[in-house]
Amino acid sequence: TLITNGVDEGIFLDPEPVDYQKISGLEGKFIAIYVGAHGINNDLETMIEAASCLKDHPEIHFVFIGGGDHKENLIRLCREKSLPNVLFLPPRPKQKIASYLAGGDVCLLAIKKGAFFNCTLPNKLFDYLASGRPIVATVPQEGESARAIRKLGAGILCDPEDGAQMAAGIRQVYANKEYFHA
Repeated sequence: TLITNGVDEGIFLDPEPVDYQKISGLEGKFIAIYVGAHGINNDLETMIEAASCLKDHPEIHFVFIGGGDHKENLIRLCREKSLPNVLFLPPRPKQKIASYLAGGDVCLLAIKKGAFFNCTLPNKLFDYLASGRPIVATVPQEGESARAIRKLGAGILCDPEDGAQMAAGIRQVYANKEYFHA
C-alpha cells in the first residue's frame, strides 16, 4: 500500500493572493513560481535554463521562494546569464505559501533523470495541486510525480532536465491562460 504525502487543505481554502503587482518589477507579469528547497537535488538549473530561454519574453517572470545550500549558486548563475526575469525571495512560513501560489500563474516542478528519482513525490507537488494552479513539470515520465500530474490533468509534463521543453510548456500555459485557469 502506498500512502502518499498530503497537504493541509485549510490553508488553501480561500487564501488572499499575494499581489505580485506591488513587488517591484513584477507589475503586469505572468508569474511562474517555484516554492521549496534550493538544494542540489531540486534541479532548479532546469528552471534557470527555462528562464534563459524566455528572457526575451518580458511578460513572463520566474519567482523562486525558499532557501537552501544551493541558492547562492543559483543566484550567481542568473547573474552570469544576465536574466532580468528571475526573482529570488526568502523562505516563507507554510501558512503563507498558499497566498504566494494563489498570486502566481503557473507552478514549476523539476525532478532529475534516473531510476532513483522515479519514485520521488515531493511535498510541493501537493501544495501546487491544492492551489489549483497549472503545473509545468520536467520529471521522469514513468515516475510517481508524472503519474499524479497525468492522472489529475494538472499540467504539462516535459522530459527531465530539459529547460527548453519547460519554457515551451510555460509559453503554452501563458498563451492559454483562460483554459488553464478555468
